[in-house]
Amino acid sequence: MRLAIVGLNPGTAIYAQYLARDGHDVTIYTETQDDVKIMDLVPHALLGIVNEETTKLFTRKYLEDLLGIRIVNARLQSVVIDKNDVVLNDQAPSTIMIG
Repeated sequence: MRLAIVGLNPGTAIYAQYLARDGHDVTIYTETQDDVKIMDLVPHALLGIVNEETTKLFTRKYLEDLLGIRIVNARLQSVVIDKNDVVLNDQAPSTIMIG
């Protein structure tokens, strides 16, 4: 299944990782050029709420090269979801199933 995630933060990075590992084709639309730091989840790992794997740094290279997730730099205000299409500004739709 093709999925779009709008915004890149610790939660969406973890979600994208799990989706990609389950074989989904994931695209993340984000304004940030930075890597995602998951350091605030270390206490959760110690309590067993999340596993230790989710406490690492999610670099864009890791998300793109190792997991095959596409990261599209775009102003989030320009991302429009129209039914099953993701449209940036007035560009032609890029059909991506949501959900």
